Amino acid sequence: MEARKTNIVGKRSPEEWEEFLQKEAASILEDHHAPGVAVLLVSGEDQPLFEKCWGLARVEPAVHLQLDTPIRAGSISKVVTAIAVQQLVESGKLSLATRIGGLLDWELPYNYGQVTICDLLTHRAGIGERFARQSTPQAAEIVDLSGYLQTSLPPPVAEAGETVTYSNFGISLAGLAVEKLTGMNFAAYAGEKIFKPLGMNEATFILDAETERNLAAGYNWIFDRHRQMPLRHWKPYPASSLVATPRELGLLMQLFLNPGKPSPVLESPEALLEEQFSPVPGVPGMGLSFWLDEIHGQRVAWHTGHMPGHRTGFYIFPEAGMGIVFYYNTDKKVLRQFLDNFSTFAFTTLTNPKQVNKTLPTQTAKNFRDYRGIYRHSWYPHHHFGKSSAFLGKEGEELNVNTDTSGKLLAISGERYESLDENIWGGKEDQKRIGFIRDKANRITGLYMGGRDRFEKISPFESRKAHTSYALACVTLNSLGFILIITNLFIKTSILPSVTCWGLMAMCGANLGFMGLMTLLTSLGGYKVTEDVPASVGVTLFFPILGAGIWVLTLIHFIINEVQVGVLSIAGIFVIMLITLTEGFFLWFLNYWKLLGWRYL
Repeated sequence: MEARKTNIVGKRSPEEWEEFLQKEAASILEDHHAPGVAVLLVSGEDQPLFEKCWGLARVEPAVHLQLDTPIRAGSISKVVTAIAVQQLVESGKLSLATRIGGLLDWELPYNYGQVTICDLLTHRAGIGERFARQSTPQAAEIVDLSGYLQTSLPPPVAEAGETVTYSNFGISLAGLAVEKLTGMNFAAYAGEKIFKPLGMNEATFILDAETERNLAAGYNWIFDRHRQMPLRHWKPYPASSLVATPRELGLLMQLFLNPGKPSPVLESPEALLEEQFSPVPGVPGMGLSFWLDEIHGQRVAWHTGHMPGHRTGFYIFPEAGMGIVFYYNTDKKVLRQFLDNFSTFAFTTLTNPKQVNKTLPTQTAKNFRDYRGIYRHSWYPHHHFGKSSAFLGKEGEELNVNTDTSGKLLAISGERYESLDENIWGGKEDQKRIGFIRDKANRITGLYMGGRDRFEKISPFESRKAHTSYALACVTLNSLGFILIITNLFIKTSILPSVTCWGLMAMCGANLGFMGLMTLLTSLGGYKVTEDVPASVGVTLFFPILGAGIWVLTLIHFIINEVQVGVLSIAGIFVIMLITLTEGFFLWFLNYWKLLGWRYL
């Protein structure tokens, strides 16, 4: 990515920057109930242009958040891993085209040995994602990266190099390559070769007792109170476990804002910001660990970090010669909104968005009907949506792509887009480029909006609205069955034999208990507690299994002992069929959403 400095930061006065950032921080603190917020506006100079913290690192007892408070940076760890790899590339010990299998002394499963280092750093290795057994309460247990990866790699979800499928395991394999080539534990290597030269003296991947005591705590706002999230350590740690102070993240960012200036860490830091791949050529894609985008005519390379109760934004605008670090300690997703607000404030009055991409010819789309439909956010592999929130159909943001009133433009989330070529479209208001992804048969299968914003085209049958309806139907039918059977038992009707009634009532009760508990866990942020199989989720998953078992035994007993000609009424037969169909539909629904699948077991 070419860095053409435009001194845009200087177009705003320090007072304007402070007023804007103060307002954004107040919104996070008040509207989204974050205990604390930290912001650093960074340039290539030695001192940040603006740095400030508001609020608390810990609620009870109250501890103020400061620029030197250790925070969990989450997936910004991937930037550090890419720096480590680039150091070996610059020294000639490694190439981005090197296949990972040739560096290890054990055989990788699923033919993963054929993927390249570049594939790993751009999430194109096709490796799936698995949260089960990924974390531990003991920091010392995450050191053995090789041992963990040998036993934990999930199956592939795509062909290597085919598309972007976000994977912590892929990045950790790149970290393992660093270990094999240097003979050093990755955490120790990062400390000696990256953190120390940059002056990041508190940064670490492996927490000691003192750092844990001083660490900012993560929170979730539930039922009008802050709920502290438990501290867990992620075993694929080169992808997720970085702990650093906000000030140190500013030092890390400065590395990328001084093109041509000698660095103690990398000869060419800008190499990480160069595009390596895009799902749609012509729309910004991926650098080495960085998502690339273009906002209001400005290029941005970025990554965000998420740990339960912590969110960190790391946004670099190389042409403007600035970047911003933004951290808050609650689980609300507002980092993208902050980036949009920041970019609008920084750039809209200084550039003419109408002129962006003005050289691209405007064409008429051949068939608007091919582009229209429902698209679901899918930077994780699409069939790995199995979280507890998926029970209510909440997994993955959805967009509806349609034509505007003229029938000549596409309308997406209130924005209008015109065709620039077969797959690339430009926004009428800000000329943001988006692209449509096609498969080998030239069918439109997805929507790409730059950076990490990839959406998979789905049918109305798969939409959040449809699955919410399915969930409500399951609840309604199980509730009706439960009520009818209780009525049959206690009003002494002869709709069903008593043993069958008790069995079916127990089955419906188990299903309703499961749905109620999953809804409660979702509302309490249950899967966010550790994203590593909370005991409550495991217990909850026992309910539908118990219900299915009761259903099968009841039907066997009914067939063997209860079926007598003339005993059952038409109403009884109808109830049996209704409950049977409901149970089958319910189990299909759970299987579709992978609620009994790999994320938990």
